[in-house]
Amino acid sequence: MNQKLCSTVLFAALASAACLATDPLDQWQWRDPLPNGNVLHAAVFAGGQFVAVGNGGTVATSPDGFNWKYHSIGPIYGADAGYVLYGLAYGNGRLVAVGYGFSLQGGFGVILTSTDGVQWTPQACPSDIVHLNTVVYGGGGFVAGGRVGGHAGAILISPDGVAWSEQEPAGWSEVKGLAYGDGTYVAVTDFAGFYCSTQPAAGWEVVGWDGLPGAYPHLLSVAYGAGRFVAVGMDPRSPIVSPDGCTWTNWPPFAREILLWSVAFGDSQFVAVGPSGLVVVSSDGSNWVKRASGAATDLRALAYGNGTWVMLGDGTMLATTNLTSFQDADSTLTSRGIAGLAYGDGRFVAGGLQEVLTSPDGTNWTGQPSANISIVKSLAYGSGLFVAADEGGYLLSSPDGVQWTRRASVPPVPNAVTYAAGQFVAVTSSGTVLTSPNGVSWRSEDPGYGNQLSDIAYGAGTFVAVGDYGTVLSSPDAMGWTFRNSGTDATLKGVAYGDGQFVAVGYGAILTSSDGVGWAPARATTKAILYGIAFGHGTFVAVGAPGAVLTSTNGQDWAARESGTMNKLLGAAYGQGTFVAVGDTGTILQSGQFPLAGVSLGPLTVGADGTASFDAAGPANETWTIQASSDLANWTFLAEAPGTNTAVQILDSDAPNYRQRFYRGWAW
Repeated sequence: MNQKLCSTVLFAALASAACLATDPLDQWQWRDPLPNGNVLHAAVFAGGQFVAVGNGGTVATSPDGFNWKYHSIGPIYGADAGYVLYGLAYGNGRLVAVGYGFSLQGGFGVILTSTDGVQWTPQACPSDIVHLNTVVYGGGGFVAGGRVGGHAGAILISPDGVAWSEQEPAGWSEVKGLAYGDGTYVAVTDFAGFYCSTQPAAGWEVVGWDGLPGAYPHLLSVAYGAGRFVAVGMDPRSPIVSPDGCTWTNWPPFAREILLWSVAFGDSQFVAVGPSGLVVVSSDGSNWVKRASGAATDLRALAYGNGTWVMLGDGTMLATTNLTSFQDADSTLTSRGIAGLAYGDGRFVAGGLQEVLTSPDGTNWTGQPSANISIVKSLAYGSGLFVAADEGGYLLSSPDGVQWTRRASVPPVPNAVTYAAGQFVAVTSSGTVLTSPNGVSWRSEDPGYGNQLSDIAYGAGTFVAVGDYGTVLSSPDAMGWTFRNSGTDATLKGVAYGDGQFVAVGYGAILTSSDGVGWAPARATTKAILYGIAFGHGTFVAVGAPGAVLTSTNGQDWAARESGTMNKLLGAAYGQGTFVAVGDTGTILQSGQFPLAGVSLGPLTVGADGTASFDAAGPANETWTIQASSDLANWTFLAEAPGTNTAVQILDSDAPNYRQRFYRGWAW
């Protein structure tokens, strides 16, 4: 047998060079769903391509409706401001997207323009507009609709999509949908029914329901085709048809009390979409037929072009040429929320609904269904074992993150679990604490404070648990607990320890403590709801809603990062030089790679039985990862070790199974 040793110097240098160009915490990439998991709200076929827009400034383009490329407009209003694009129209060579934004200063209307669907320019929106839902092109100009304060409706008019003038018709409620056809504009509203106009700048006509003003359908979308307008919404009497946009008739719907988010016309047919993959088709707007789309999530928008229908929604993108067979353009491991996440034994493990997902590197993920799992709320790794806190009221254990065994029943619900000081510790919604030396047998204790406990961390010889109403408890051994004054009554959802201090986060709160006893607010403030926090590579990363990612190297000063999503993020973990964040609708995001330090390996010793062993030495206070390969192309996890000032011996008991073996290692 020819055993060989591979030096790590070249590997570490290449990894570092790739990461130094930009901040890894500004490089969040989608890992599930692929290629993107943002909610998309509007689409058009324009200039020979489909263009779709949605949450967080997400834009997707496709030449055929089946193959998509995603783009991010980016934080054009600043890193601490988010925005949603709800409406999209195309006319005279220009795309116009509208929506709303939000920041610490409040909400504001958003208008963006583009000539190619990739590069976008923000345009001035009247300052009293707080929300724009829809935009349409017709009659040589653009018309957008939304609301000012409260639910008062507003209309904006523009000849070119750049310069806008405002109308605020008296008595209007929020404008939800707009359509243009045969010289007439039609607006549908939240509670005030319909409005129509042939000259928007000159005024709009109030239209009742069946000729009876005062009946208030909740309408969301309207389309024109085949000489008629069709409106849909939340009202059980929709879809509704009009021959001219100003006279409306309540036609019997195909089924009552079914929500339809959006309607469009193409290929001589009206098509509407709704919750749980609902797709319905009609040639006249009155008689509708359901089609089986195969989608499980809500469909919110659609567009037709070049012989293809595209339907968009919550992390879902469908395409069809015949409205019978539908192709999903996304690859989704799970559409359920993911809250639990841990790194250990060379892999990330994330937990969701009746399944876990595993990854060797944070990039490539595999779904692992499990009948024993209900909904994973938290995960921890220690002493060769993964432990999960399950919403079904159980603590479970697994040696590999794949096969899970229920170990303890925990009424009502275990919320979080950690491993430290030689034991697993879990906290619950009833305020009790459970401890286990092995993740199998558990002991329960009631600290006596009653409030729900949401998370737990260990550092500096102290366990710290946090929960509702600003609850903070500390203990040296996870058995005897003391209540600490946090200085806040805000709900606390996450806590982590790193570089000599604890950091707790929650509903608009960030607290710090050097010892888990005395607590003070961080210098930075936030309005974000923060659900989880992790520490790695000298950095705290807190995640929350909407799509919030905040980072700090000292716990006091925080930077808002552009995560590329508005999906709620529920947890984060660090491993192998990268952070992973998880959240709603199966969201998995991964940060860029931090620079890796080299680990020296050797000398190599091969025993009589072929077993290989060697020493590993590298930076102290960092974790070392060692991998093995038989061909320098395919690498497998071999071992991890906490960095020390002395060499650590690595044993490869699989070496006898290979003709040759190469090794590499790095510190992170």
